[in-house]
Amino acid sequence: MKKLSAPAAVLLLCACLSACSNTDTADPAAPKQAAAAGGAAGAATPDRQLIQQMMAAVFEAAYRPASGDALVNQAAPGQSKRMADYVVTALDQHLLADGSTALVTNAAELDAGGKASTNQQSRGLLSVFILKQEDNQWSVVTRHENVAALGGAGRVGDVSWPEVARDKPGLAIVSSTTVQGNIVNRLSLFDPAAANFHDMTDQLPIHADNKNVCDPRTGDCWNLSADWQLIPAQHASQYAEIQLNLSGTLTRAAASAGTGPRVEKPLEGSARYVYDGEKYKLADGQNLVQDIL
Repeated sequence: MKKLSAPAAVLLLCACLSACSNTDTADPAAPKQAAAAGGAAGAATPDRQLIQQMMAAVFEAAYRPASGDALVNQAAPGQSKRMADYVVTALDQHLLADGSTALVTNAAELDAGGKASTNQQSRGLLSVFILKQEDNQWSVVTRHENVAALGGAGRVGDVSWPEVARDKPGLAIVSSTTVQGNIVNRLSLFDPAAANFHDMTDQLPIHADNKNVCDPRTGDCWNLSADWQLIPAQHASQYAEIQLNLSGTLTRAAASAGTGPRVEKPLEGSARYVYDGEKYKLADGQNLVQDIL
């Protein structure tokens, strides 16, 4: 990996502990699920120190403690012959069922000025590293590097940790892209503990709108979103089902565009996805977001 010079930011992580429960047996020194993010200024919190230690273990000499990022030269997914410079920042960390910790990072390509690109067409590169700590030292167990190019403006999206199977945290990322005013949000779901680490939903669309480019002359305008949740499967070893509850509107221009009121049609529906061993597939209902796209 090649050292570079560029500014970056690292997301800070905080954790919430129950102070009053007499049944709380959590180890206060163990990694915890992040509850909030903040800026890089101020004294290092325990969670920030945790992230710094893990980033240093993963990126070694390419890690920059002052800025909390790593500056590397690497290829984008599917483009092995095109090398580029990226700034890598930590998004989140989470304690897994086996006691290891998953570190999630975002790589943004550097622009001509040496800064992380904010071009809407510039995807963020997702990596997940599995680490273990022994004698206060972090070591990397597994590297899932540049497994997906997601989102836009050099950012993969928002991270959460739903239970993908019984007592098994999954990694969910909701990414957003904007193309010519059309906004699309997609859900990606991963199992950090799986040997075959991949996007099990294949970037499932859960929101679409073109309100930024809708005017009286636009044929169809839409604004449609899906609330999503994971429903436990019948068997504990199986992956949860994905339930989408969709709502929104579709408006259509009058017969003579721009001369009359638009015709509005409410949109509602639901869709259920189940895992078939490789990907989540539609089992019931209809994903209206996907139909619009």
